[in-house]
Amino acid sequence: MELETFILAGGKSTRMGSDKGLLLFNGKPMVSYSISLASHFSKSITIISSNAEYSNFDANLLSDELKNIGPMGGIYTALLHCKTENVLILTVDSPFVSSNLIDMLVKSHNHNEVSYLEHKTRIYPLTAIYRKASLQVIKQQIDTGNYKVRDCFNNLRSNSVEVDVEQSYQLTNINTLNDLKTNESNR
Repeated sequence: MELETFILAGGKSTRMGSDKGLLLFNGKPMVSYSISLASHFSKSITIISSNAEYSNFDANLLSDELKNIGPMGGIYTALLHCKTENVLILTVDSPFVSSNLIDMLVKSHNHNEVSYLEHKTRIYPLTAIYRKASLQVIKQQIDTGNYKVRDCFNNLRSNSVEVDVEQSYQLTNINTLNDLKTNESNR
């Protein structure tokens, strides 16, 4: 399956106080972990952010088409600009995601419009594969003012991939300076 990867980096990082993806985590900018992971699956990697500092990385840079609507705007932008049928969505604040988790998504995607990870009742819609065909449903939802990514799954052929407790740890987000300090030694 040919995949383009889009890394969502457009958040306001209000809990962190500065752009999360640019902060050093074990000596490397956090976005570097997502770029490295994406390089195993994609020839084309794009960071979605309006912060020009991301142009210093080995990836394309693209601003959100629709501003201030959160991750839904990033997914919409990715699907609008992708040149392949499927896109891998990653975030800048999940440095623990392994290629094994992405392999699980790829193997289970088949003819689905979205494949995402889930642990018990918690879903992870921002480490997922979206089919370009889902763009229309996502745009319709945005037009209603509903920006919750998981709500679009009700109107798409979706597939959840169950992960165990250990795998769910890989989906930990680094949202605060305390998270950064606590998790640095775990990588």
